[in-house]
Amino acid sequence: VKELKNYNCDVHIHDPLAKQKELKNMGINLDKWKEIKNFDVLVAAVPHEYYLKKPINEILIKLKKNGFFVDIKSSYSKKEILKAGFGFWRL
Repeated sequence: VKELKNYNCDVHIHDPLAKQKELKNMGINLDKWKEIKNFDVLVAAVPHEYYLKKPINEILIKLKKNGFFVDIKSSYSKKEILKAGFGFWRL
């Protein structure tokens, strides 16, 4: 997170399992899922069941048109994301 902020990125974090109180000490604020919208890039860093149960379109709606989806753990269908018109990258 710090590295991205060093590049002047506006970083938002959602994690259904994390506790805001614990992260606040590290200078990290959690966003609510419903507040996440209109982003250039969405990084799926951890494949929580919370996200995996959602239809992919419910996740992609958070991105701007032609946005980019980064799948760190290779948990999502590259074909579906590209078909929806988004950029895609994974490790």
